[in-house]
Amino acid sequence: MLKWVLATALVCAASGAQAADYADLPVLRGSLREQTSTGRNWDGWYAGGQFGYSAGNLDFSHASQSLTDFMLRNSVLQVPVQSWALLEAKDATSLGFGGFVGRNWQWEDAVIGIELNYTNLRGLSNSSGSTMSLQLLNPTGSTPPTGHDYRYDTTLTGAATGQIKDLLSLRARGGWDAGGFMPYIFGGLALGRVQVSRTATMYVEKHDLSKDLAGNQIDIVSNVSPVPATKTEGGADAIAVGYSLGLGTEMLVAGNLFLRAEWEYVQLMKIRDVAFSVNTARAGIGYRF
Repeated sequence: MLKWVLATALVCAASGAQAADYADLPVLRGSLREQTSTGRNWDGWYAGGQFGYSAGNLDFSHASQSLTDFMLRNSVLQVPVQSWALLEAKDATSLGFGGFVGRNWQWEDAVIGIELNYTNLRGLSNSSGSTMSLQLLNPTGSTPPTGHDYRYDTTLTGAATGQIKDLLSLRARGGWDAGGFMPYIFGGLALGRVQVSRTATMYVEKHDLSKDLAGNQIDIVSNVSPVPATKTEGGADAIAVGYSLGLGTEMLVAGNLFLRAEWEYVQLMKIRDVAFSVNTARAGIGYRF
């Protein structure tokens, strides 16, 4: 009896082992497939080159402001002339090139990093010029005698030229591993090497207006143009500080080689009363070490 029980147990064990082996046969698996990860390794240092198209805006509206402030300092005309938007904002475009270097850290599908990005804009520039004349009657601070009015016939002529030579940005990046792609956003500090030249000329006539006993208008004219009547500044390069933000995507093409496409917006602080902003679309190629 004992021999029969042992024999039965051995047969059952052998059958179970054989059934387990059948499950590993490809013909018995049907349509099931082993799942594999589609993730990629974006971690590490990288560097590359880029080219792009930039559209900039140079706001010359108040380019003459600090010049007229100096010429009209301590006068009743300084404040009212200060608000004049003499010149226009102008657009400019250029093709540019540059490079980038950075470091990524990856946790599962999340990728964060820092990057230094440089673009030579090849002299994105424009200019504006205009003349404005206004009559200012009894501006704040003027003290005409009783029965008199002071009218200042004021003419301001100005011109300005601006140029953005290159941009450098230090970015913080956040991306997501989407297999062979990594979409990302970024933001950070931007520096721009710019050049601004400007000039302003003031001409002022003061009219002392009153009436005689017969009611006739009396107009006594005097030239009170400031000294100097013309002031010019500019010519040297200056560094403008600002911020950068944008988005893009990278695509692995072979090994550690990747392609990049991105959009960046840069806003720079005013230099000599001229404000700068740049939108850039770029394409690049890089290598991860």
